[in-house]
Amino acid sequence: MRRALITGAFVVALAGSGAAYHPVTPPAPEPGRHHLGRSAATAVGVTPPKSAEQVRGERLLTEASKLLRDADSVRMAAAVTKDGKRIRTDLRMDADGNCVGTLDAGPGMRGDLVVLAGEKPEAYMRFTDASLAELRAMAEQKGGETAARIGERTALVRGKYVKSPPGPKGADAVAKQCRIGEAMGAQASATAGTRAQPTVRRNGRSVVPLVPPAGSGDRGKAYVDARGKPYLRSLQGVSGGASVSVTFSEYGAPVSVRRPAPGLIVEFPADEDSMFAV
Repeated sequence: MRRALITGAFVVALAGSGAAYHPVTPPAPEPGRHHLGRSAATAVGVTPPKSAEQVRGERLLTEASKLLRDADSVRMAAAVTKDGKRIRTDLRMDADGNCVGTLDAGPGMRGDLVVLAGEKPEAYMRFTDASLAELRAMAEQKGGETAARIGERTALVRGKYVKSPPGPKGADAVAKQCRIGEAMGAQASATAGTRAQPTVRRNGRSVVPLVPPAGSGDRGKAYVDARGKPYLRSLQGVSGGASVSVTFSEYGAPVSVRRPAPGLIVEFPADEDSMFAV
């Protein structure tokens, strides 16, 4: 996607998809104009004038990026499909990095998420009953110690929240998914060449499609509100071999994120590679 628009950590970490940065491709020499003359003009710093579509596109994407970064809260729903596998997240997050929502990463990995920000982030997941049943079925195929261990653990966590271990492979990694500022990527301000297309209707809204420079090799579109402030509403495209769709909504809506009650928290040893390794 354009200018690392989709580098939200959930997308990157769960699907292995990154957003590629592509420099703006220089336009071809104008017909009838000597190429040497054009090169000389470029050498002395003469820049071709921008089209109205480019001026508008760069401005809208810059404003949309700032509105997202500065939002008190936002809801971000992402769907990523790669190598036949689909991963979906739906997170409500606040400006401090707290978030609550759902994750569906396929069999054995579906449930509710709660993330509390801070110097030492905390992350909790409550697996759905169907997900726990899938884990048991996979374990029973292996039998022996694996089936016994997974059977015991899935029974223990049913209806409760599993606490992620601390550190970069645990709660820290999960917490990165909940930072609003990362949803647009570190290079979101690099908007050169973005072009605005005519307004369209999507999901009941009037939005302006924003596209990358012609010939850049990027495949994707960002959609921002056509009326009022240009809030980012969706990103669609292909990134790192993955089909990606991200929607943004509920800007500024209250988000209540609370640590689960002590009696609903289950914690396993932090030195294990996976709490439910099958």
